Amino acid sequence: MNRRLRRLLRALIAVAALVLLAAACSSSGFPVSYDDQIDPETGLSNVESNWMDGCQPSMTDELADEAASICECSYDRIKVEIPFEAFVEANDRLADNPEILRDLQADTNVTERTIVEIVRDCIAAA
Repeated sequence: MNRRLRRLLRALIAVAALVLLAAACSSSGFPVSYDDQIDPETGLSNVESNWMDGCQPSMTDELADEAASICECSYDRIKVEIPFEAFVEANDRLADNPEILRDLQADTNVTERTIVEIVRDCIAAA
């Protein structure tokens, strides 16, 4: 596995853990959709805000300048391509065992594989 992919996987693990932790700690309870719990100040949902907060600092130095656009691109695509329930289930699996990202070909990792592919595509487009 090349160095860049390892960094990407570590970033995704961090993002997933942060989204799950922050969403679970929300004062309004766990979100029920990507658009649930909109912050009136930022206009972002709880899930999107948590994704952005976890995603941007997780980008490597060589991707720092493009981090915001990569994170926005990936969130926008995840929101369209992955049902919220599948995203939450993947988040739960990653929280229990972040190492599952290492075996992205496993049948049980369809959502995780899709998330990684989306982030890769957004990095390539940046």
